[in-house]
Amino acid sequence: MDIESLPFSALELAEASAAHSAPRSFQYRLGLAARIDERVSQCQCKAAPCDPGTAEHDAYQAGREHGNRVIELLDSLQPGG
Repeated sequence: MDIESLPFSALELAEASAAHSAPRSFQYRLGLAARIDERVSQCQCKAAPCDPGTAEHDAYQAGREHGNRVIELLDSLQPGG
């Protein structure tokens, strides 16, 4: 997947993806956007911007997990997916 071929940014996709559910925290949306950005730019996993064991870290990780599901969906829509 090439970032230039997407008609939206990772953050826009994250916002749209989370919009249908309950309001999400900034850390959740940040984790979701970070995971999507990593996939499209094919960069390595970035460290969470918060301390492990905190609610913020849990929200960030939950956002990343949602990002994985979004990526699976996008991959399934690709030709041959």
